[in-house]
Amino acid sequence: METNYIIINFCVSILAGLGAGAGLFYILGEQWIKNKFTKSIETYKAELDRKNREIQSSLDLQLDRMRIRFGELHKERINVIRKLYLMINHLNTSVAYLALPDELLLAKKIDANELITKIQLNHHTIVQYLSDNQIYLPQSLVDRIAGMGYTLNSVAKYFQQHGKNASKEHIIEMNEKSIRPLLNALRDEFREVLGVEKK
Repeated sequence: METNYIIINFCVSILAGLGAGAGLFYILGEQWIKNKFTKSIETYKAELDRKNREIQSSLDLQLDRMRIRFGELHKERINVIRKLYLMINHLNTSVAYLALPDELLLAKKIDANELITKIQLNHHTIVQYLSDNQIYLPQSLVDRIAGMGYTLNSVAKYFQQHGKNASKEHIIEMNEKSIRPLLNALRDEFREVLGVEKK
């Protein structure tokens, strides 16, 4: 019986040792796996953070470049609209002179035929400038400016054929129906670009 007792003790000791070893192996293995995964996760998170910072830096740089380009284009557009407005306003003034009575034209030493020639040259300059810069304006405004040219040319031809007095009403009508609304549209476009409220 004693042999059985020794064998049982021996088996229990072996089983206890194996159980303790297995428990120790389980605990150590679990700690090793947790440690390994934690290090892997931390390494992966650090890599993601690094890539995220690189991407964010690249996006910030591209955004800054776009802001600079947009700012430059915005300034260019403002300059184009401003210059076009001034050119058409100057044309408007010249056309308004044609509608003045002859006495005022003589007092100001303005020759109506020279004024017509000047108006046609100014219009040609506007058309050329518009052709070079139409990308900065809405197409509807470009079309209206081109349409003003046809009206202006018809008034100039009418003036040359019939004389100043015969075309005075035609000049006033063209100024009120074509040039002034165009100036108002350009003014509104300029205000919109600048962020100023329309009336």
